[in-house]
Amino acid sequence: MERKKIVQISDVHLGIINSEKLMKKIVKKINSVSPAALFITGDLFDGSDGDLDLMSSSLTDVRAERGIFFISGNHETYLGTEIAYRVLRNKGVKVLNDEVVDVGGLKIAGISYSERGEHKNIVSAAKKLEKDFRGKPNILLCHSPRFAQDFRALGVNLQLSGHSHKGQIFPFGFISRIIFNGYDYGLFVEGDYTLYTTSGTATWGPAMRTEGASEIAVITLR
Repeated sequence: MERKKIVQISDVHLGIINSEKLMKKIVKKINSVSPAALFITGDLFDGSDGDLDLMSSSLTDVRAERGIFFISGNHETYLGTEIAYRVLRNKGVKVLNDEVVDVGGLKIAGISYSERGEHKNIVSAAKKLEKDFRGKPNILLCHSPRFAQDFRALGVNLQLSGHSHKGQIFPFGFISRIIFNGYDYGLFVEGDYTLYTTSGTATWGPAMRTEGASEIAVITLR
């Protein structure tokens, strides 16, 4: 997918506050850039009650040549990841649950979030996949950016993460930078390793932000 545009969305938190109306607007903006692929890096759903199928229905309207790829975030574990997975698979979304897929020679690795009540070793999960992507052009999807240095050591080329919301509301921006080791928002290039941590495509809780805007990230692969 060299010189192709890809799109990343994260932390949409579809639920009581963020509804299918918001998702339709997001899909319209995604389609406006004609991406090769769409990557959803967790917390698409908020974990609250609601019709998940209806809220995410517009995903079937996404026009992405290579498809849609999804990894779970912490909020999917609140409602049950298998429930979220089933809804998304029925819409043709490729769910990556600690696995690697080949897309036109590009290896895409997806690390799922720890199940509720489970203390999963995220880095160990990635190490088990290392042989499938190291030395080949690759993208790794992980909800949290906390493990940037570990993933760099594994030979990851591009990591896409979210989770931090860039703090969303003052003073959590400062706290977010500490929690995520300085990788809480933005583009980080370190040798052959690149990380992009998005501020999120919507909000969690109140629909307000003081710590930067929500975004749909558009990335051109080179």
